[in-house]
Amino acid sequence: MARADISASVNKYIPKLNNGDWKIRKEGIDAIELLLTQNNNKIKLDGLYDFISVLKSKINDPNKTLVKIFITFAGRFVEACGKDIKNHCKPILLSIISHLSDKQGIVRSEANTSIDKIAGILGKEQVINCMLGFICEDSVEMKVNILNYIFCNPDGFKKCD
Repeated sequence: MARADISASVNKYIPKLNNGDWKIRKEGIDAIELLLTQNNNKIKLDGLYDFISVLKSKINDPNKTLVKIFITFAGRFVEACGKDIKNHCKPILLSIISHLSDKQGIVRSEANTSIDKIAGILGKEQVINCMLGFICEDSVEMKVNILNYIFCNPDGFKKCD
């Protein structure tokens, strides 16, 4: 199935994602998520580079409910773009990994789920390489999640730099 070009539609929603009102930001991400669904989760990356920057910043939204939504969406977005996103995915992945230290278990759980989706596209070794930069963080939750991921994916670890 061919990938759809949704860049024109997505770019219309970027101002909503940058709005100060969390309800409007939620409307924006819900609309973009609907675009993914309408296009069978198969989209072209062309024209979405500004959106990737916005998505990276919104993964760190001040509203914890939206953080969870943006993390979940990010994993879905990477899957929808497929292998084309390999060269543009690292900023998104690093933002998601940073949430493995979150005190809320649901946020950490969503981060792990999205990381698994991204690993399906990038490869587990790429994800582990990105995670290793966070292993020195003070957060016990971060260390536990990273080590669990590495121990559950020994084949990916063997391929790491």
